[in-house]
Amino acid sequence: MINHNKMMDHNIGIQPAIEEFAQKLMYQARNGLKKHVDEFVKLKCSPVLLELGLFPNAKEITESMAAFHAVRKFLVNRGILGEKALKRDDITVLVPGDGHVPRTGALFAHRSNWRVVSVDPCMRDRDYKTKRLTAIRDKVENIEVVEDEVVIIAAVHSHAKLSESVKKAKGKHVFVVSMSCCVPDDLKWPLIRGYVDAGVWSPENNVRVYESPDNG
Repeated sequence: MINHNKMMDHNIGIQPAIEEFAQKLMYQARNGLKKHVDEFVKLKCSPVLLELGLFPNAKEITESMAAFHAVRKFLVNRGILGEKALKRDDITVLVPGDGHVPRTGALFAHRSNWRVVSVDPCMRDRDYKTKRLTAIRDKVENIEVVEDEVVIIAAVHSHAKLSESVKKAKGKHVFVVSMSCCVPDDLKWPLIRGYVDAGVWSPENNVRVYESPDNG
């Protein structure tokens, strides 16, 4: 015979634990959702980027910030790019499909000492007043090969195929950070990390970090 009183006592006992877990989950979700925006508003370069008209809305901010976050967390902080990596001058970031304006490219240029090449067939031809940033109005398939000691491809909702983009990167070490949308990843490189970034205000928030199988 089932003892309903014991079942009720048991349920009462676990209820606080469930509520505590739910509260922690909600706290993590809230903080995860706004982490990129919170960091962006504290940056010294954010007023400049906004004044240049590179970010029309918060969604675009979260996407570009997520790309930088992935590079910083999995390539910089883990020492893969060496000491003081953000101050190195032998690293180039290639941003295929950066949009009408080089928003992701400009963010990388302002937050590092790296050279940045942003490419898009719809890129607006104007002065973006950002050191070490080159904006090219073309398809990535048509540009010259980008060469440096380290080349990082940051593909944020790019319409260019990764398999074509990597052909334009030449370096001792080549990495790819991808957040794909309508064009799925077609790269067969080793995956350093793949995850869902809740801080990206878009349903297309799967981030993947690859390394070239030819890395020295």
